[in-house]
Amino acid sequence: HRIEPQGVVAKASCLVRGFPRTPVTALRYPYAQRPTPIPSENRTMTDDFSADDSLTDQELFEQVVLFYRERLKDHAPALTYLQDRGLTHPELLDEFEIGFADRTFGRTLPGPQLAAGKRLRSRLQQLGIYRATGHGHFNGSLTVPLRTVDGQVADLYGRKIGRHLLKGTPLHTWLPAANR
Repeated sequence: HRIEPQGVVAKASCLVRGFPRTPVTALRYPYAQRPTPIPSENRTMTDDFSADDSLTDQELFEQVVLFYRERLKDHAPALTYLQDRGLTHPELLDEFEIGFADRTFGRTLPGPQLAAGKRLRSRLQQLGIYRATGHGHFNGSLTVPLRTVDGQVADLYGRKIGRHLLKGTPLHTWLPAANR
């Protein structure tokens, strides 16, 4: 399969704000209109997440997406899950920005006892990335950002990969509806 340089069609089981939530619906967005994530080389998440609240919600979403993408590279069970489904081509992983929420996200944030940590966790909770319990909403999930036509993160899709989940744990998660 060839990835078109002008655009890409992503199939997802949910859609961004303003579109109907129906299974397997195609989203089209121009590749050239994607925002460039804030550079992260030689930086930690605490460096990327400003304590002075200077980052916009979109910049926070971009950093979370970037963090999850980086974590996928080091998570053997997630890579095996993708390999078992034939989803290993590097261009596929890059184009769809597939990541993995491996439960390390909270450890990269300023401590919850610090004012900056409290503010950041509160913002991430408002965005739907973090739960009131102090856990990541997408823990244990492969993640795929769903973008608007102009390249903004409008939703985040998560697919649990574990086999030993508590009864009733949903396999598919999105940002809470109030956050989309």
